[in-house]
Amino acid sequence: MVKLSQIVRDRRGIAAVELAFVVPVLLALMGGIVEIATMVLASSKTTAVAQTIADLVSRYSCVTDSMIDDIFDGAKLVLSPFKSNSATFEIASVEFDKTNGAPQVKWHRSLGNGSASGDADLAAKATNLGGKGDSVIIGSIAYEYSPILTFLPIAGGTFAETAIVRPRLTNSIPLDPSCP
Repeated sequence: MVKLSQIVRDRRGIAAVELAFVVPVLLALMGGIVEIATMVLASSKTTAVAQTIADLVSRYSCVTDSMIDDIFDGAKLVLSPFKSNSATFEIASVEFDKTNGAPQVKWHRSLGNGSASGDADLAAKATNLGGKGDSVIIGSIAYEYSPILTFLPIAGGTFAETAIVRPRLTNSIPLDPSCP
């Protein structure tokens, strides 16, 4: 029979016990690093999408609904590998009144399941960004991030980004069905 004093002095298996304590901690740490890196990538992608949407519209002298749909399709590609059904995309043209310089939304399109901005919110974003008779293009995204590793205590959230640019070729960009 093995005596208790022999069991206490026996050191064979101590490494296995230490490993059993350390491995779960290391796996949780690695999972946390992966999750944080994924969140940073999602944030970066939302910034790129907002800038891409606004920049693509600003390159035209006029746009159609079909062109806007194509730009939304491009925005989905920029967002990949993240799912675009968790995002709301918006494009708007805001013009500043020629007499008093007040911003007014001329057209606004959105795609996605989330709530779109109202015209007053879009006009407020453009306040003081243009002079009388100028215009700006607003591209925005709101992406609902869900953690990929659900067993970690890391919460999801919404990454929202807005980009505001000036038209490149004209003073304003109309939404015109007859645009070539």
